[in-house]
Amino acid sequence: MKMGSHRRLDEAGRTYVLLCLSMESYDPGYVDAYFGDPGLKEGFKPWPLDEMDRRSKDLLQDLLALDSLEYEDEGRKDFLVEQTQALHDFTLILKGRRMNFDEECRALFGITPPGYNDRSINSMRNKLDELLPGSGTLSKRYRRYMESFRVSPDRALEAVNQLLTLAKDLSSDWLPLPNDDFHVQLVPSAPWEAYNYYQGEARSRIDINAGVPIGVDRMILYAAHEAYPGHHSMWAIREQHLLKEKGWQEHCLVALRSPLALLAEGAAQYGVELVFPADSRIRIYEESLFPSLGLPPSEAERYERISSIGSDLMFRHWVNVTRDFLDGDVDECSTMVRMQEEQLLPEATAVSYLEMMKAYRSYVVNYSAGFDLIKAFVEKSQERWEPFRQVLMEPMTVRRLKESSGLFQ
Repeated sequence: MKMGSHRRLDEAGRTYVLLCLSMESYDPGYVDAYFGDPGLKEGFKPWPLDEMDRRSKDLLQDLLALDSLEYEDEGRKDFLVEQTQALHDFTLILKGRRMNFDEECRALFGITPPGYNDRSINSMRNKLDELLPGSGTLSKRYRRYMESFRVSPDRALEAVNQLLTLAKDLSSDWLPLPNDDFHVQLVPSAPWEAYNYYQGEARSRIDINAGVPIGVDRMILYAAHEAYPGHHSMWAIREQHLLKEKGWQEHCLVALRSPLALLAEGAAQYGVELVFPADSRIRIYEESLFPSLGLPPSEAERYERISSIGSDLMFRHWVNVTRDFLDGDVDECSTMVRMQEEQLLPEATAVSYLEMMKAYRSYVVNYSAGFDLIKAFVEKSQERWEPFRQVLMEPMTVRRLKESSGLFQ
């Protein structure tokens, strides 16, 4: 490839970073993590929205004009095009363009969100109905059963730290993890269950919300999703491989409302299944977590089945509930009822999730749709860790995964 094209891609990457830093001033939290040049961030004066509109359109035109690229740089270009298009569309939203839930998902994350129909939701509810003991409504039976496997935040914090060590050992056999560090802490309340704050130089802080009930299954989720092989692993690997080794400045930050977020949440969700598949979770419950927490090991297999189906139901139906709420079809009070009766959430968790829906809006689609995309891409190969590593290390795009899987076209 000609050196002129190299320089143009480098300039495009820098312009994209400046656009993201500008967006942060209008939507605090848009830049979920920044680990680039501190001087660039500190000395930059955000552009007005009209200028961001113009500059993002110009950047798209410049990128699309690049042709005859080598394979690696074609992938870099495609990533920048997809990210810049989403940023431009979000600029239009901030300037007043109205979008419904589905339109917002397409604009920001690059997919037409699925509508999980009554048949698929009812199938999961019927499975739970067969597995759950006791009498009463399904939501009450589910919450009563799951309540018996909840632990105090302090005990959960201790267990998560132990699971992080195990998850790292298992992941490091397959992923090029740099020398890293992380700190896990409890926070009193938040609009999420757990959050990874990536701080650069392979360091993260993981916050766990002590204001919602924490079940044994969630501790495994937090360890894998937030760290190994999830968010912490993905950003540490990309910082080392794409930013430090290749010098691609567009990878010095994480844009929250972007297609990259769908890939990140999908990889983190699928990473749970990759590092801790169902049989492994049962074994961990039986041999370690249940005995240490005073829970009956004989219940491990049924607990695994119930908690997995319940979690899948919650994430998938969350798309339906959020769509109806954000589009104004269901009010806040009725949404709270739906989350408790249909998503089977405890009241405290429903309150937290409602706040997340208000703050992050269509972002919730990334958990279920992202999982489906990553799963379809990874499981086309018998060596699942190899394509999974590819997702973490390369400037992958949602468009590429859709074309590979045939999903969300």
